[in-house]
Amino acid sequence: MGKWIKKVLLSDELTISDDHIPIEDIAGLIDGRLDSKKREQYIKHLNNCTRCYDLCEETISDLSNPLFKEKKNSKWSGRFLYAMAASIIVAVMIGSGVYINHMKGLNIITASINLDQQFKNIILENESLSWQEPERIERFALLLQAKGIKAESLKGIKLKTRYYQNKALFSPEEIMKVKIKNGVAYIEIVETDNP
Repeated sequence: MGKWIKKVLLSDELTISDDHIPIEDIAGLIDGRLDSKKREQYIKHLNNCTRCYDLCEETISDLSNPLFKEKKNSKWSGRFLYAMAASIIVAVMIGSGVYINHMKGLNIITASINLDQQFKNIILENESLSWQEPERIERFALLLQAKGIKAESLKGIKLKTRYYQNKALFSPEEIMKVKIKNGVAYIEIVETDNP
């Protein structure tokens, strides 16, 4: 279409006119969006107006420039960047919500307690490493609460290793390390060096 316009527009009668073609209509003329009546009217105007002709010629040469086409078709165009930014924001919002809910659900309590005879009696009832009996768990939780540890809603208790009571007269002191996580108490019994 550019060659056809140049052929029609190149004439010796180029003069300056007072009434110019709006820029939007020049773009429409180049893109072929104008109806035939307006197109003919503007082509006649381009024959007489050097300003509009030069503007139309510059626009056509810009469109044929390969740099213009790369910018227009680049994957980093405005819409792509906005879409990427929106997806990152959504991902951060969803991720932070999941993390916050996860952290609210984790109620971890840790403590170290001297292992007294009451705890030993409950631990020695059987050799199981994982306790599921509600009555036994409730008694253990009451003892923990008496020592100042929040253990109201225990669902289970897991020992790290089997406990065997030391019957020596001068046995080392024993410490019970308790970690309560998601309603389960994890227990480890360690000996201290202080007799």
